[in-house]
Amino acid sequence: MFDLVNATGVMQHEPRFAALIDRMIAWSRCYILFDMKLSMLDDDIIDITRSHAGTAEHPLHFNVLSTRRLLQRLAALPGITRAAIYGYETTPNRNTTIPSEVTRLVSAGVFLEVGIGPVNLDIELPSGFAP
Repeated sequence: MFDLVNATGVMQHEPRFAALIDRMIAWSRCYILFDMKLSMLDDDIIDITRSHAGTAEHPLHFNVLSTRRLLQRLAALPGITRAAIYGYETTPNRNTTIPSEVTRLVSAGVFLEVGIGPVNLDIELPSGFAP
């Protein structure tokens, strides 16, 4: 067990990000910190053929998550008392391919606090990104 479990720059490339978040919660006594890419989508984009970083020969997943679905997931996490999300609008770099339906992209840091729920959500995202 650790006081802080951190995964910076990992979730946007890990297709099993939800399982990784669960593992991070299991390892933490106090806090969990990670970052994700978000957009106002109906569903997550975790398909490496549609959204990827790197080269064509060596692509990496580039997950773009639905803000609405992420907030639903965070609110339902067991063992979490607080979830804070802070983000800023960004653009993908020249080595990143994303689908055309992603018109705006946010890079968001997520901070979780271990405790007995319900989960208190604290959201600070650019206009139009928080439901």
